[in-house]
Amino acid sequence: MIDETKLIDAILESLPQPRRFTARGWHVFNCPACGDTRQRGGFLATQTGGFRYRCLNAGCRFEHVTGWEPDNLLMGRPRQFLDLLGMEDVADTADHHCALAPSTSTSSAAMTDGFFDCLGQAAAKAAVEGHYERAKEIFEAAEVVRQEMARGVSLRDALHTIRLQSGRN
Repeated sequence: MIDETKLIDAILESLPQPRRFTARGWHVFNCPACGDTRQRGGFLATQTGGFRYRCLNAGCRFEHVTGWEPDNLLMGRPRQFLDLLGMEDVADTADHHCALAPSTSTSSAAMTDGFFDCLGQAAAKAAVEGHYERAKEIFEAAEVVRQEMARGVSLRDALHTIRLQSGRN
């Protein structure tokens, strides 16, 4: 299960600067999706532990509000938003949720172990559901990360390498 408090805190730490805070609770900043420079992107942490994101720039892929709530899968547009913020990949697991986000309270070794556990669970789930090509992609990505880390590259930089290789800049 995703710890929504840690997820929201990690998102708030990753939001672009400069940003301002509105009276209605929105964090307003330049939208990372469309290259906005007039602070038209907005993030709102909901009272239920989830979040909303929108951009007021016409034509932006986040022009219509997207969001996530606890007990839902973190995928689709909310996941794309997290990727834009440069947060680590978020992987679905057999028990429905597993988040990998920067954390100042998590040791590097624990985060790395958790990362590989999540990848294994995601690959197993994909295989059980008959998505063999996806399971193969997950295992191949894990191997690239292992190779990069064996060369002394950080987990975050190794994941960035995978994003570049997959074309998900």
